[in-house]
Amino acid sequence: MPPALECVLQWGSVALLMAHALEVVFCLRWIRLYEGPLALSILLTLLFGFVHWMPYKRRADAAA
Repeated sequence: MPPALECVLQWGSVALLMAHALEVVFCLRWIRLYEGPLALSILLTLLFGFVHWMPYKRRADAAA
């Protein structure tokens, strides 16, 4: 890959990881609803973002 493209991809990856880290902070309420360990739920949120925790939020909203 061209060096310029590598640099853009690296910064894009850092930005995406930071966005998911903020997502963990703001959505911890729903992330805790995961049936498994909290650390695993946080890892899954860092990897997949709202795709992981959104079903738990919808389930909590439906139960309320």
